[in-house]
Parts: sequence; structure tokens; C-alpha cells
Amino acid sequence: MSLIYEQDYWGFVYIWYDCKRKKYCIGSHLGSLTDGYVTSTGHMKSAFKKRPNDFTRKILYLLRSKDNQLLKNEEQKWLNLISDNELDSKYYNRKKTAIGWPKGLERSPEIRAKISASLKGRPRDNSHLIGRKNSIETINKMKKSAIGKRGPEMTPERRKKISETLTGRKQTKEHVLNALNGRKKNVTALVSE
Repeated sequence: MSLIYEQDYWGFVYIWYDCKRKKYCIGSHLGSLTDGYVTSTGHMKSAFKKRPNDFTRKILYLLRSKDNQLLKNEEQKWLNLISDNELDSKYYNRKKTAIGWPKGLERSPEIRAKISASLKGRPRDNSHLIGRKNSIETINKMKKSAIGKRGPEMTPERRKKISETLTGRKQTKEHVLNALNGRKKNVTALVSE
């Protein structure tokens, strides 16, 4: 049985396990199980970025209503089970407090400017998504959100205009090799003279 976000649940409490370091991380997220969220715990996030295959996640609690405070209370229950001497040694968590930025709460312009400045020039990394298969539900949501973002509609007139523009254009061997890159055919045989 698959769960549907915003119908069956609104968020969750999770625990990550780092198989290499033998450490855990408890947290919560008001969002979908498949939206790519990992954690907001900084040093666990950077470890995950470097070696995502060493981590496994279990869901401890599903939030059945859109109540962020209820989610934080449930996370707090789990954090209270950690003994003080296990913080930052057996757990990536350094504090036993369920905090975080409530979803939907506006940040001040000063805070937004600081966040923007800190992220400028940083390369975007999607390594946590490599090898991941999206559910049909997620694929349909992505298709729906992409409507109108793909450029002009490909009408028969537009196709004809593009075809006329490209007809008779000479391509170099390098261009053909680049266009065929990744195909299983013998590419060099296709462009040999």
C-alpha cells in the first residue's frame, strides 16, 4: 500500500543510520517522504552528501494532520529517549530539542538576504537523487508543474520551420560523435569515410 502525501500524511519523524560511523540522526520533516529531504542536521547532511550509500532511513512516525507543532512534539518524544552522553557521539544530534523553521512562516528580509548571500556561487548538488526512482505520483506532479515551462508548443508549422532551417546543414564528425554519444552502436564506424 502506498501512502499519498497530503491525503494519508503531512509529515514524518525519521531516524537515519550511518552504517560506516555507526551513528544515528533523529529529525522530522513537514513534507513528502519522496521530496528528497534528508535532514537539517549540518554535519550529518555533509556526511550524507559525501557517502549517501552508507545511510538508511526508517520512518518512526507519520503525521496524519497538517499540524507542525504536533510533529515537533512527536520528534521531541523520540529525542528525549537519547541519553545526554550519546549526543554527538552515538547520534549526529547535538541537542535534544525539536526545533526547525516552521513551514509557511515568512523569514525577515534580512535573514533572506543572509541566506541568499551564503548560497551564491555554490554549485547545486543532486547526488542524493542519483539512482533514485520516482513514483508515478511524483512523475505526474513533475509533469504538471512543468506545463508551460518547456517553451513554445511544437505545432506542425513550428516543426516544419525547424526542419527547413536544419535541412542541408553539414555536420562535422565531432558533432555526429557527440550526438551519438551513449548509443550502443559502433560510433566510429558510422562516421568513418
